[in-house]
Amino acid sequence: RVLIRHLSGDELCCISASRQQPMEAIKAKVASATGIGVAEQRLLWGGYELLVSLEELELDKILHLGVLELTLLRRTREQVEWLENVSQAADLSTAPDIVREDREVLLAAV
Repeated sequence: RVLIRHLSGDELCCISASRQQPMEAIKAKVASATGIGVAEQRLLWGGYELLVSLEELELDKILHLGVLELTLLRRTREQVEWLENVSQAADLSTAPDIVREDREVLLAAV
């Protein structure tokens, strides 16, 4: 079981997931339970963003009573739009400063 919490600590949902499931599949379950789109989600454990699967974590060391707790950090709509745009070779020269200073958007652009 995976418990998803908001940055405030409030519980958003609890889902079942296997270690081998790709993060996109896990995010799809979270989206179904919360209404928060897959592209808007950043799932974190201990300040580390999970990008591939739960296998990135040494689960045996961190599971508490069989439940893994993750924090959901929600991207802004503007960030989601720019991430989608730069993945299609959009020009960042027209982007607002806040977007050009966004590390994740810059990394997606290169």
